[in-house]
This record gives sequence, C-alpha cells and structure tokens, in this order.
Amino acid sequence: MKRNIVTIIIAFILIVGVLVIAFLNFGRNKESKLNKYYDIAQEKIIESEKKDGHNDYKTFVAMDKYGSKEEENKLYIYAYVAAESYYKEDDGSVVLDSGFAIPYRFEFENDEYVGYKIPQDGTYYEESLNEMYPVNIRMKMDFSNNKYNLVNTLEEQAAQYYNIDVESIKMK
Repeated sequence: MKRNIVTIIIAFILIVGVLVIAFLNFGRNKESKLNKYYDIAQEKIIESEKKDGHNDYKTFVAMDKYGSKEEENKLYIYAYVAAESYYKEDDGSVVLDSGFAIPYRFEFENDEYVGYKIPQDGTYYEESLNEMYPVNIRMKMDFSNNKYNLVNTLEEQAAQYYNIDVESIKMK
C-alpha cells in the first residue's frame, strides 16, 4: 500500500514537472516569435527612412514593446517607436536629419508583414489611438517617459556608431 502511494506521488511530481517545463518553454517560444515580429517591424521602419545624397546615412530605432493581439490569421503587435536618422557632413560632423516618436500598431497576416497603423493627428488623435489599441495595451502605455528615454537611447546609439560624443551631434 505504501509503495503504491509513493509511486503515485512520484508520478504526480513528474507529471507536474513536465507540465511546468512545457509551459515555460511555450512562453519562451511565444516571446521569441513575438520578438521576431518586432525585429521585422523595426527593419521596415529603417527601410522607410532611407535617403540618398548624404554620407553615411543611418537610421536608429528604439521601441517600447506593449504586446500583441491575435485575430484569426492576423497578428497585431503594439509599440511606442522612436526613430532618428543621422548623416555625416563633408567635414566629418554628424547631423541629426529627422526623427519621430509615436505609437505604432504593426500588422502581420499569415506570418507576413502587411503594414502599420499610427494614430491620426490633432483632434482625432485620442479617438484613433483608442480604435487602434485594445484597452489592455493602452493601460501599459506611459508616453510621458517613453519619448525621453527612447530618444536618449537613439542618441547614444548614433554616438557609438559614429564614434563621437552625444554632445557633438548637430541639429539640422
């Protein structure tokens, strides 16, 4: 009798252990897949910001990732995105060409990038943001600190890339 109870307890512990490991791996796999989509979205932003005619033109992107929502074969990922583009002048100085910081909803269908959506300007901003972002995602958003922190990250990336001090970057 004791032997049966011990066997049942050991089997129970093993089953629970296997389930916990499977659950943890599922979470990691889902997070890894989601990060792949964020990487694709970041590359699409960089591609859209390319310009010709400047020396060593480079766009840097930073984002606060807010999660995702799935609907049938569609996946929406949400982020607050900051991007800045820089180039070198003939004298070697680095210039900030352009930049933005705005919430994005990136759209994927059947694992393929479809596009993005951003809120409308002006009086329609709040309404369009509410339409784009589910409530649980909007609750995670904190725009007050995001822009400042992300822009600092971009400036540091640019300074490192161009091997200069942040203070020596010129504004256009």
